[in-house]
Amino acid sequence: MYPKCCKKCGGTSLHTEIKGGNTGLYCNDCGKWLCWLSKDDLRAFEYSQKKENKDGDEVADGRDMAVRLNEFVSYIDKEIDKEYSTLPTSAHDATRKNVYCFTLEKVKFSICNILDGHGFNYTL
Repeated sequence: MYPKCCKKCGGTSLHTEIKGGNTGLYCNDCGKWLCWLSKDDLRAFEYSQKKENKDGDEVADGRDMAVRLNEFVSYIDKEIDKEYSTLPTSAHDATRKNVYCFTLEKVKFSICNILDGHGFNYTL
């Protein structure tokens, strides 16, 4: 289908560029042209890039996993605050609020441990 690495530098990260009516495949590391892509090859390459973005540590907008996880921790804090900002409507609701917020706190604690380079269940 398309080369998976550049023979010149050994790079494995590729990108496409449109030149006239053709789409070329290029090495991200050294910029070397590798081949012209057919429409089917281009679709397959774009699909593989989307799959890599879902599986990898980086998303299409360039933010790395640590930034995304820190944003998620902030979101969890806001959810906990929002949940506790209203009074419970019953004893059952109070129990639900406490269990839900406790679970969110555990998730937040685990993510913070991972971001700090520890295991998810690390304790002092």
